[in-house]
Amino acid sequence: MNLDTKDVRERILGAWIEAAGYLCTLQGMPSVMRLGAAWLEQAAAPFRNPVPRAFEYTKMFYGLADDRDAVLGAVAGALDRPDEEHVLNVFGADGEAVACDFADAGYECAWTFSLFGFEPVGKLPQPRTDDPNWELRAVRDTADVDAINAESPELPSHAELLGDPRAYEVMVLDSERAIAKGYFVEGLPGIVHVLGMFTVPDYRQRGLARAVIDALHLEAQRRGAELCVLNPSLMAAERGVYPALGYRTLMYGARLVPAKPA
Repeated sequence: MNLDTKDVRERILGAWIEAAGYLCTLQGMPSVMRLGAAWLEQAAAPFRNPVPRAFEYTKMFYGLADDRDAVLGAVAGALDRPDEEHVLNVFGADGEAVACDFADAGYECAWTFSLFGFEPVGKLPQPRTDDPNWELRAVRDTADVDAINAESPELPSHAELLGDPRAYEVMVLDSERAIAKGYFVEGLPGIVHVLGMFTVPDYRQRGLARAVIDALHLEAQRRGAELCVLNPSLMAAERGVYPALGYRTLMYGARLVPAKPA
């Protein structure tokens, strides 16, 4: 997919945010709303990731660095007060440059990251596990969801995804134990957002992430998807997991927080 035009970048970001908004509704939070040049996800939450300081935010924004002034205007217009804590995720050609560009607007950089993509075209590899006793299959019922969540309480699966035509989830079982899983949610037409990738720590570095992602890619291709997108966890980003699985950087991002008053 050609990223040379702003329209394409906006379409990719919009698909990712639409899928994130769908998950917000599953978790009892408001849907993500479009605010012209930015998107808004509203839910009070502590900032748990690396950041210059600890705080609780109520609003998280997403936008393209192409529209710097328009994004800042949308953020300012959505805040209930000028000093309201919030988070701004901005995507551009270079995450460090984005962070620097927004620094003079009163933001500190929490960290930089990438939005990755995979185009499911051609003959894709068939998913396989290193151990023939492991079973890779689609998640079928609430018992499967419960088995996954017993192992992955901090990165849960959702029973609401069962039977939803926009979603597809797979899991790997070792006997009755859920040892890996992942799912996608369809965003805008032709784009799916890969989410919830998890492997039980004792089973990591044994090919399970590849098996799960291969299964998701095949299903995405069957549905006619042009692109699979994902935003990796910090651990996966540090280990280079997704480039090793065929993903390439689509856009660099910077997660920004308002600078603490002096």
